[in-house]
Amino acid sequence: MKNQNLTPIDWQRHVERCCHQGSTQADYCRRHNLILSRFGYWHRKLNSAQTGDWLPVEIESSDDTDAAIDLVLDNGRTLRITDGFDKNLLQQVIVAVEATP
Repeated sequence: MKNQNLTPIDWQRHVERCCHQGSTQADYCRRHNLILSRFGYWHRKLNSAQTGDWLPVEIESSDDTDAAIDLVLDNGRTLRITDGFDKNLLQQVIVAVEATP
């Protein structure tokens, strides 16, 4: 009978070991008596939790005395955000700009 009652920590260890060994998920599950579909579920769950939906950020030094951040959106548009900005307004602007083709 395959082991079905593992904790999230157990699954994390298995996922890490599989990745470090360079095994396929199927081979690893066969050797460790794991259900492949459950392993796949935990692999996706743990990897998405670690990576999230992060985007790359580039930080450039500047000689400007005014503190500002240039936020470059996927569509190539740039938003300059200065000190003291309104967070809610910024969120609304980003949603509106991203929705515009």
